[in-house]
Amino acid sequence: MLEAWKGEDPAIVDVPHRTWTGCSTPPRYVEGRFVVDFLARKGAAWATLKLAYDTIFPRAEDLSALRASVREAARLQAKGRAKEPLRVAWAVRAATHPVTRWDGLFELMPSSDILHSAYAPKPTPDTSARLKPEQKRALAAAGVAQPSLDRTLPMLLAVLRGYPDPDLDRLAGGAIEGLLAEDEPPWWTRDVLLRGLERLGDPKLEAYREQLGEEFEEPDPDVMRTIWDEARRDLALPNFPKLRRRAPAAW
Repeated sequence: MLEAWKGEDPAIVDVPHRTWTGCSTPPRYVEGRFVVDFLARKGAAWATLKLAYDTIFPRAEDLSALRASVREAARLQAKGRAKEPLRVAWAVRAATHPVTRWDGLFELMPSSDILHSAYAPKPTPDTSARLKPEQKRALAAAGVAQPSLDRTLPMLLAVLRGYPDPDLDRLAGGAIEGLLAEDEPPWWTRDVLLRGLERLGDPKLEAYREQLGEEFEEPDPDVMRTIWDEARRDLALPNFPKLRRRAPAAW
């Protein structure tokens, strides 16, 4: 072990783990790769807390932000259950950096990620409605300055629903353009499209929602492209420069 950010600090940690599980993806440990791992003792042994979710392979430039966020959370936990304003402040700071953006946004609004909120052990209150104007401004500015073209983008648009920001509108439009240009857009493109159209004031939003089907269904990319073309025409939208996703890091 190179660093311990919370709890014990043994020099060597053996973590028995399975390479296959019935449901959630098992934890990943890659020989020669630096990993940030969240562990707990189970008797005399160590175990990865939430399987693959708690084995993180950060880029070198993201490590300091991840370290600072975890240590701040540990300090809050050490004082007992933190009051809501402190938890919200931590979540906003976490969400301003791409490496901890999902953690911060999920803390603010679990329902913004329908895939994971469905598996939450207990309901978590939505605190995004109580964000202060300066906190919303910080989230929007960070999302535009360091855009994350991943599943956190629809989460950010959900948390900032109703918050006016032309730069965030352009981010949503550019992301939609880029995602729909892919041969196989990711499953969360549906949410980016709908939440982007909501920001852009499309009056046909509910009709489009019905066309795209249930939230857990994977919509036809051609249907999404048709909806976007229609919306661009009806709303007289400008040409948004396509935003491209960064290739995922190799394991």
